[in-house]
Amino acid sequence: MSPRIRKNQIGGFSERRIRELEESLRQRLLRIRRLEEDQVSIREILIREGLHDESLDELRQEIIRSRSGEETAESQRNRISGERRNAKTDGAIRNRVAMERKERDELVLAVREKIARERQLDKTDGAIRSSIARERKEADERQIEERERFVVERQHEKSDGILRKVISRLRKDNAEQWPTDREKLVSVRRNEKTDGTLRSRISRLRQIEEDAVTIRDALITERKLHDLEQAERDNLMQARISEKNNRSNKNIKDSEQNAKEAAGAVKKKNMPASASGGTSSVQAKRAGQIPLKKTVKKTAAARRKK
Repeated sequence: MSPRIRKNQIGGFSERRIRELEESLRQRLLRIRRLEEDQVSIREILIREGLHDESLDELRQEIIRSRSGEETAESQRNRISGERRNAKTDGAIRNRVAMERKERDELVLAVREKIARERQLDKTDGAIRSSIARERKEADERQIEERERFVVERQHEKSDGILRKVISRLRKDNAEQWPTDREKLVSVRRNEKTDGTLRSRISRLRQIEEDAVTIRDALITERKLHDLEQAERDNLMQARISEKNNRSNKNIKDSEQNAKEAAGAVKKKNMPASASGGTSSVQAKRAGQIPLKKTVKKTAAARRKK
């Protein structure tokens, strides 16, 4: 349900809303004028610096003018209808005013409470006077103690005549020692190193440090190469040992194979004689068992020699 239009309303807009819109339009016009003035000043600066192009500026102005004239009646109606929808009613305005008053009252109350708490924490006149009196009393006591200490120090001091005598003796001793001190200073300055000597020593030390770094890097590289050579030597020794073991195993296998082949040949050779008969011992001798034992013994002896 739309709100009822009152006498102070024009076309659904209250006079206050109209004034607010007029004020916003006025502020917008002022802002546009400021921007135009800033644009003119910037253009003048660019022209003075030789960075401004008049053709681009004229083209930009023509585009702005063409776009500003594109607003049609339909867009105006849409804009007015949008403003009417966004316009606030009198009830909303009153609610906002009441809320602002409430927030302002709460803020004032909080400020008053803060001031009251601060006043409670502030010292009263009696407390201030008592603290001032206490400070004065402590200052008087310190002053009395300082005076007593000064009197005691004056009592322990020597008289002025003795002091003058001591001072004159010290001056005389210093005057006598002055030539020797001056000669010592001259000799020390002669023995001091000049800036050139110090710079040369510093450069020599830096060169020594660089040489030390180079030597250290060379030692590290040499140690790494030695480790690599040692590892390669170990690998070669391991390969030689494994090759030697393989060769010895192969020789043993070949000798055993030869022995077996010899035994088989002897058996085949003595087969007719064994078929003619005889005892088992005689047959074994005929089969060549004793030569087989001799062959095995020779193989074992050759293995021990290896």
